[in-house]
Amino acid sequence: MARINAGLPSAQLVYVGGSLHAALEVVMVTGCDSAIIGTRCEGPITEVVAASAFAMHGIRSVILVERPSVQGMEAVLIAGAAGYIANDCAGDEFIRAVETVVNGGSWAPIGEMYRTGLKSTSVQLSAQERRALVLYASGMTQDAVGRRMGIKPCTVKHYLDRVREKYAQAGLAPRTKLELHALARKEGLLP
Repeated sequence: MARINAGLPSAQLVYVGGSLHAALEVVMVTGCDSAIIGTRCEGPITEVVAASAFAMHGIRSVILVERPSVQGMEAVLIAGAAGYIANDCAGDEFIRAVETVVNGGSWAPIGEMYRTGLKSTSVQLSAQERRALVLYASGMTQDAVGRRMGIKPCTVKHYLDRVREKYAQAGLAPRTKLELHALARKEGLLP
């Protein structure tokens, strides 16, 4: 909080705490342009779920993580986050990241190749197929994925069926949710 107050004096904090549900409730009442989400929250909230929840409400988010990884960064960006940064980054980098996201840009500093976009997987998936896979494989139900993506659960099922079909054509046949999770991890879409 001190970094926010020192580097962004015009920022107004509307919620500080460890509950994604409470944060979303406050944001829906008070409104907010962007969110800074730390991953020290208690409970089963993952970075992907948090990024997706704020993106679903049109709120740009920066995800702060203890141990940054390329896979973690890809997963939250696919889920809808606009920024990804280490908790222990330098203060000026933190401020630049937040300002960039607030002003409509994105921040993902791990590796030069990620400044131009996400790496491709061995099977070419559409953005919607990739997002459905990441959300579903991270533990969400098809209904929850549909709500997060703003589509019907049957459309989520259709995307997941297409993902399965594309991987089956490549010699893999992920049938279960666990197999999709393992596949998403192997492809670097989940940490």
